[in-house]
Amino acid sequence: MAIDRDTFFTELDGLTDRQIEQRLPLFDSEQLSLVQEYIDRKTLEQIKAALQGDREWTQTSQTALAALRVASTANKKAIIALIFALGGWLAAIAASLAYLAKG
Repeated sequence: MAIDRDTFFTELDGLTDRQIEQRLPLFDSEQLSLVQEYIDRKTLEQIKAALQGDREWTQTSQTALAALRVASTANKKAIIALIFALGGWLAAIAASLAYLAKG
């Protein structure tokens, strides 16, 4: 069954990204290819807007980039903390085994 591309894109315009994502399992292969085309077009429009000096989009992307940097730093610190905690846990087990072996 052929789908009217413009009508389908208009329906997608009325949905949020999350709503589109939730409906993906319900779409057939033709609709999925149209969704992919819709996303590609939307991304291309955002890139064109950024290249034309759309400051709001640029500021949003810079904010997102800063958030990614902060998240990456937090992730590294969390991994280091987990390594130290694991080392402390292993040291406690070794000390308790040494105490029990002495006893």
